[in-house]
Amino acid sequence: MKILIVKISAFGDVVHTMPILPVIKKLSPDSVIYWAVDTRFVGLLEDSPYLDGVYSLPMRRWNKLFAAGSVREATGLIKAMRSQRFDLCIDVQGNLKSGVVSLLSGAKLRYGFDRGGVREMPNLLFTNRKVPLLQSDVHISRRILRVVTGAVGDSIEGVKLYPSIFIPAGLREDVRKKMGMDSGKINIAIHHGTTWETKRLSGRKWTAIVSALLSAFGADNMDLYFTWGDGEEERVAKDIIEGFAARKRNPLRLVPSLTIRELAAFFSLMDITIGPDTGPVHLAAAIGGKTLSFYRATRGERNAPVGPSHRYIQASVECTGCLKKECVDTEKCEDGISVEEIVEKARELLKL
Repeated sequence: MKILIVKISAFGDVVHTMPILPVIKKLSPDSVIYWAVDTRFVGLLEDSPYLDGVYSLPMRRWNKLFAAGSVREATGLIKAMRSQRFDLCIDVQGNLKSGVVSLLSGAKLRYGFDRGGVREMPNLLFTNRKVPLLQSDVHISRRILRVVTGAVGDSIEGVKLYPSIFIPAGLREDVRKKMGMDSGKINIAIHHGTTWETKRLSGRKWTAIVSALLSAFGADNMDLYFTWGDGEEERVAKDIIEGFAARKRNPLRLVPSLTIRELAAFFSLMDITIGPDTGPVHLAAAIGGKTLSFYRATRGERNAPVGPSHRYIQASVECTGCLKKECVDTEKCEDGISVEEIVEKARELLKL
């Protein structure tokens, strides 16, 4: 059976979906699996032993109407997908774009969310097998698993999900040397940035968190590594680090630009990764690392990494989980994330 997975973006959503691959292989050992994904996130799927192919979709370029070569490129991709004669397509994105890709794949059976699960209603026009969610399907991984098991014909109950990122041999050591990492210290990664303003914390708040971590565990006993995704995130990280420059030993480090595979290897070397609801934190969880995440506009019960190696904090304000991308009272909202609780949960994770 030939299967196409459609999960185009974003970083964290693709990571959340990856554990379904071994589930499909277990339920259908002879299946041939392809994945349609945004070009920016192809690196997440490299070296996966469960995939037979990946379709790289340059969505940013295609979003520019009539961009040079876009029509020819898209036509070639459609022909490539249709040539595989997929038996079924599983759309676990649930928006208009993923629905279009599902239809153009040529698969006769196109599974997706029903009206209660889709992100964008037009998606319903492109799938012909709608899988209903149950009230207990709160976490995103469970929602995705519900659609997948509905497609391949088995119950969701008792299905276990495992870390699903594969790091090439030797890459961990290469990254360790590149960073000059001291394995004798507590190594904590901080990824402060994310796309939504309402998921982030300010530089002021991060300075308070870093100060509390240094007081709790000792500046001589730890190194804090700041990762970043774009120029603005890099600038904010540099500003936070510069604020501690007067210390006799500044344990804050700026991580250089890394590929997705290098970033995965880097997180595998960390004792804890701390950050908001963002792809890199979910990546750290996917490689089996310990994570401490916090949630403002989104909900941890839906998105946070699951398992004994993970902790999350939900902002203690009435409007938490609002899903708004702009906030009229950002300071009040981020103050709902307790610095003391972050230190407490970090201490718990370090004891594991």
